[in-house]
Formats: sequence, C-alpha cells, structure tokens
Amino acid sequence: MVISDYKRYQYGVIFRGAPHVEQQLSSKECQKLIKYYKGWFVRNLYDFDCKDETSFWFVINDKTLTISDLSSKARNQVRRAMHTLDIRHMTKVEMLMNGYEVYRASYKRYKNIIEPPKQKDAWKNIINNSVAEYWGAFEKETGKLVAYAEVLCQNNVAKYTALKGIPEYLNKYYPFYGLLFVMNEYYIDQKHFFYVTDGARSVTEHSNVQSFFSKFKFRKAYCKLNIQYVWWLKILIYICYPIKEYIPIRKMKYLLAFEAMRRNQL
Repeated sequence: MVISDYKRYQYGVIFRGAPHVEQQLSSKECQKLIKYYKGWFVRNLYDFDCKDETSFWFVINDKTLTISDLSSKARNQVRRAMHTLDIRHMTKVEMLMNGYEVYRASYKRYKNIIEPPKQKDAWKNIINNSVAEYWGAFEKETGKLVAYAEVLCQNNVAKYTALKGIPEYLNKYYPFYGLLFVMNEYYIDQKHFFYVTDGARSVTEHSNVQSFFSKFKFRKAYCKLNIQYVWWLKILIYICYPIKEYIPIRKMKYLLAFEAMRRNQL
C-alpha cells in the first residue's frame, strides 16, 4: 500500500487510480489510511471484474462499438446529435469560458442532491487544477455549448467523471448520445484503452445516467467491497443498521446503504 495512491473524498478515503489496479487492504492498512487522511472510513474495492455477482460494480465498456450495434432508436438519436452538434475535444480555456452555465443548469435534472452546485469562482478553481480532458457538444448553428463530458485518463482507462447538459437541449439534440458514441470510439478504437467507465454503482442514484449507458452496451464489472470505519462510526453503523429504513439523516442513510452493499444485501 502506498499512502499517496489514495485520497480523501468527502468523509471517506478512496483509491485514486483505475479500479482494476486497486488491491485488497488489510485492516491495519485501512486504519493507517484513516489516521493519515483523518477520514471516517476507507472504501476498498478489489477483485475487479470478478465472476461473482456482488452488490457493487463498475459500469464499463471494453469492446468496439459501431452504430449498427445500437438499437434503431439509439441510432437515430446518435445521428440527430451528429447532425446538429459539433462534438469534439475542448481546451481548458473553452471549458472555463463556457462550461459553468452547463454545469449550473444540469442540476435541474437531479432528484436528490447531496451538495448544491458550486459557485463560479470555486468551480473555475477546480477546473484550473484538474488533469482531466474535456469534450464538448456545441450547437452548430450558434456555437453554444449545450453539454460536456469530463474524462480522467489513468492506467489505460478512461473514467467518464462528469456528464453535464442543459436540460432543455437533451431531448432536442441528444448531446449525451453523440458524446458517448464519439468518446467510446476515440478511447477504445483509437487509443486502445483497456476499457472506459462511468464509475461505480451510485448510492444516491440522483440521475438515471447509468441505465442510459446500457444503451451503448456498457456492462457491470462486479468487484468486492470492503469498508473499514473509524471506531465511533463502526459502533454507530452497528446500532443504526437494523433500523436503517427509519433513519432520517440523508448522509447517514447513504453510509448505511454502503454498509448494505458491503454485506451484499442491497
């Protein structure tokens, strides 16, 4: 275990790299990470793409996809996007100039929001310090950015870390269909990456984006989930788990949902 391979995310400690690289940690290693990052828990994923159907998975695509592989409806939506939108890599400067409006507007679609959208200066600071790549869907007639994707490339894997769009354009031009088709072709066919991923199973399930990815032949890559807690949270989880359906505090509900996944009960 290398301390720098991990990071604090909200109240937890998670692996920085691609999911297939993470290894199983011992209890001692987890406690070391908790102490170093002052976290409440460590999320440890291992045995990536195992044969067992576990309660935790990543949504991935590792195969070449042509437009003929899609359903007739999805083909039409991809073609609509390609006809009306210019879909391409964006520079960081373009992202800083045009992305915040899309980012802010995208929150209108979400049912459950853990944190409100960031203010513009804070958002710009994150983009300035990011090592991600950006893809944009620009309206051909006006040049307006209507949707974008943020992609983190590491260990020959492309993580689709954000997919944001202005709601009123989503069913007009289908920008997500165009972005996904073009990006998959780029990273799998041209870059020959091992796979692309939308990330892990969502606890909040605040959007239906992962079900959308199945239209592009993404599949579940199951993995084992272990969670090690700081001592006081371990006691709290133990007490609250039997009555988890009645817990009103949202963040606690999410932690209990993770615990249910760890137990393969969700």
